[in-house]
Amino acid sequence: MSISESISSLAGNRYIQELAFYGSLYALVLGTYSRKSAPVYNQKFKKTSGYHLPLHIVTGLTEITRYQLRAAKYDGQVLPNTFDIGLCFIWAWFGLLLTRSLRRGDPSTTRPTYQAAAIFRPVATVLAYFLQSVPLYRAGAKLINSFIYARSGVFIVHQSGIMRKHSYASVYALCIPISAVVAIYEADVTGAVAVYVALVMAVAQLNHHVSLRLRGCLSRPNDMITSCSVSDLFLLMMLVLGFADLDIMKEMQKRTSLIGDISDDYVSSRGSSMSSSSSSFPGKSQVHWGEPAPPSSSAQQQPQQPAMAMAS
Repeated sequence: MSISESISSLAGNRYIQELAFYGSLYALVLGTYSRKSAPVYNQKFKKTSGYHLPLHIVTGLTEITRYQLRAAKYDGQVLPNTFDIGLCFIWAWFGLLLTRSLRRGDPSTTRPTYQAAAIFRPVATVLAYFLQSVPLYRAGAKLINSFIYARSGVFIVHQSGIMRKHSYASVYALCIPISAVVAIYEADVTGAVAVYVALVMAVAQLNHHVSLRLRGCLSRPNDMITSCSVSDLFLLMMLVLGFADLDIMKEMQKRTSLIGDISDDYVSSRGSSMSSSSSSFPGKSQVHWGEPAPPSSSAQQQPQQPAMAMAS
């Protein structure tokens, strides 16, 4: 086979194309993300260790890189080994830690989406290991790509202005679940999308149920720790893992709650981030994409100063 034929064969390989495409997209997204979003995002966990976010990103990036390289080499026939399982569990654990006090988007939808991913991926990877199932591992690994799909979606929506009447938090709340579904759909595994969507709904219900139970325990958090009750121990375990509504998490775990004055464009100041009139910043009116910022009060008072000087 000639060199030109070899190059043509490699260029026509689906998994080689995926490797080149995802490599370029990850480089672009991570370059932008590390400069803009990551520093602000990491400040929100001021009272916790600062390595949670980097480890979550690095383990996910390492696993998907290993998967794509082996997929290109073995024509997509990739099975996880113990190292992949370890990476997956580390990714899931730090993902749960980051999600416990996540305010971005609409917490009632974005948090269950992330939490469901932290359950779906380890389960799919472990089952793929024991059942020697290539499709199961593909579904678990491909879900990592939701990271770049979500950021790409936010960028496209921002540049196109198709949701200019909605807040940044609304866009984030929309892109996160859609990106996860797209990533799993890309794996082309029958029933995987339905299982994931059902898991997101189940996690949302679990958060709500745990929160209802915990509301009666706000006055006795220390008693829950020393209690031998199975119910209290279950609630405490769910609380540690972050499976509760955000307001309950902030009440029960002060050390992991967010700093009130740390915010960005994707944090909604009200309960529902899908409202176009809600502001992402407390005390400030919402500025939509493509619209000039309203003049400040100091700017409005400047034209009056000469008149006052003349009057005096």
